Amino acid sequence: MPRHIEFNELGGVDVLRIAETRVTPPPPGHVQVEMKAAGLNRAELLFFQGQYLVQPHLPGARLGFEGAGIITALVPGITTD
Repeated sequence: MPRHIEFNELGGVDVLRIAETRVTPPPPGHVQVEMKAAGLNRAELLFFQGQYLVQPHLPGARLGFEGAGIITALVPGITTD
């Protein structure tokens, strides 16, 4: 089962948890990516501490501003150009 990193309260790294997630088909204009690596950057550190420009929607806010992986699904209209 795929997993994601989420948090239900603001704070330090101790508020982060790994949770299972359901995979849904990508919406129009998007692709689906099987993530192989995820970065934890300064913006995300500020985000889960409640100090970023955008405030998280709690509970269940997720991290994932950057990552690398393999495209596993394309929706109609997406090209490789």
